[in-house]
Amino acid sequence: MLITTAYSEYRLLNLPSGAQGTMILYILLVGLLGLTLACPPITNDTSTPSQGYFGPWFGTDKSGLWPSNSDGIHEIPYCYLNQKSFDKLSTQVNIGWAIWFSSIGSPSAASGHSLDFKRVNVPGGANPWCRDEAGNWNTDIPKHALVVYLDDDEQALGGTTTVGYTPDEKNSDAGRHWMRMGTATDWDYAHELGHAFGLLHEHQRPDRDEHVKYNCKMLFGYNDALLRAIKDGHLPLELCSKAKIANLYGFAASQFTKDGNLIEGATSSKEYDIHSIMHYTSINFADPAKVRKHPGDPEYLPLTKKENGGPKEIIPEPEPFPDVDVTELDVSAIKAIWMKVSSVAGKKDNGTGVAAPSTFATAVAKTIATLRQ
Repeated sequence: MLITTAYSEYRLLNLPSGAQGTMILYILLVGLLGLTLACPPITNDTSTPSQGYFGPWFGTDKSGLWPSNSDGIHEIPYCYLNQKSFDKLSTQVNIGWAIWFSSIGSPSAASGHSLDFKRVNVPGGANPWCRDEAGNWNTDIPKHALVVYLDDDEQALGGTTTVGYTPDEKNSDAGRHWMRMGTATDWDYAHELGHAFGLLHEHQRPDRDEHVKYNCKMLFGYNDALLRAIKDGHLPLELCSKAKIANLYGFAASQFTKDGNLIEGATSSKEYDIHSIMHYTSINFADPAKVRKHPGDPEYLPLTKKENGGPKEIIPEPEPFPDVDVTELDVSAIKAIWMKVSSVAGKKDNGTGVAAPSTFATAVAKTIATLRQ
């Protein structure tokens, strides 16, 4: 199976600062840009009782796993592109990681997982950024490090993140893993990190129609995309159900379809997790004009909850900090992908210079736990 996919998200968002009380258009690109994997498909397994939703390259094919060190810890090293990116993004990156860390803890046999996320520590006070001012890669940083950087567009909202790890035999370029961010919430950062860890969108599971209602006509840009698609000879159903067709017109349906290569061969839990950090709410990709004209009406939203044949219900926005959280199935997914290690004694950095855990992220995780009590 050949996997080479890019996909995007967008939603309406109430920003807590700078735009409080104002509904704005929120665009979030999340993708596998540059990720091409040749791997045998595995069966869509919906019988496993406790794991989230992830692709085949984390199943029998382990090519999507970040490399492990000599102690079996799968470290995701990251760096900031430059000083500006660090200044603008580092606090929320740490908070996003703290949201995960407060639930999954450190990698160990006791925690049941081997995943770690750490900023690369460049020794001796040398340049700590991924690239120098000329754009050359910093040789003190592993080539596979996740590059975190600020979107060049000052008006950009949300971000873009590559999914999982691309092995050297597929692409050995420095900077091939990245996370580009604009203005975003703490939930968005945790969601983006979920993609870097290997999680897919819960609402794109093959069985999602048993749990939620997808209304393609309520997506932002539907009328324009439909006219262009019909002109090119495509049917409305194709536009709404085929990711490749939707992507031809930059249409958001690709974020709701169940047919893409990204989904084929993926593994999911028996239980559908509508509260997952990887699940859209009702206003993702909603048409702002319709939302304003019909506030609180689920009939004008692209994704709503189905409750035992009853009326459609709005899937609410995530809780604000510090209550934003990952779910038990999100945690189970991390454990399913990043299997537990037997020991972390004498843990080494395996020559990558990965720094010790962020004291800020650790402190935030403790604060989150305290505030939730």
